[in-house]
Amino acid sequence: MIPIWAEKCPDGWLFKLRVQPGAKRSQFLGLHGQELKLSIAAPATDDKANSALIKFLANSMLVSPSSVTLTKGHKSRSKRVLVTNNKALENLIQHLPADTYDNQPHEGRAG
Repeated sequence: MIPIWAEKCPDGWLFKLRVQPGAKRSQFLGLHGQELKLSIAAPATDDKANSALIKFLANSMLVSPSSVTLTKGHKSRSKRVLVTNNKALENLIQHLPADTYDNQPHEGRAG
């Protein structure tokens, strides 16, 4: 089943994220509504948190940072990230808390 915060698209995966910058460490925290919540150990100034987010996600999904693109939310805590790798979700799931999935079907998505 595809989590509520993930959507399969032709180029790979689109993830809906809720990011908490300025944390002590970067980590996945669970769900925030329909978004995957995570903390990033970088301040929300001079694009540092966005850069750290891309690196953290790339490392977690075992993909290159060039495969991760912030498509929406450059100055917001709610972000949309496109990952151009079909194995991204599979790799990411290994790092997530158990409560990041829901059991509700979602229109317009495979699974």
